Amino acid sequence: MIRARFGGARLLGALLIVLLVWLIAYPLVVVLLESVHAGAQAAWSLEYFRRFIANRSEWLALWNSVWISLASVALSAAIGVPL
Repeated sequence: MIRARFGGARLLGALLIVLLVWLIAYPLVVVLLESVHAGAQAAWSLEYFRRFIANRSEWLALWNSVWISLASVALSAAIGVPL
């Protein structure tokens, strides 16, 4: 009886890991690969990173994303911890 529950929990854990890898890691790897490969016929390059570093509006967008992420985590913690 206990072994059956443990086996079910192990299967559920494995399915959750597969789901997380598919929903989180896979898109990150695809974006990273596409950011260093400039197309089907092009070679590997850091051109997109150079363009990003040179563009002030890209830095501003990155800062706004980081700021709103940190603010939402802090606000969620401020509300959630006391609850």
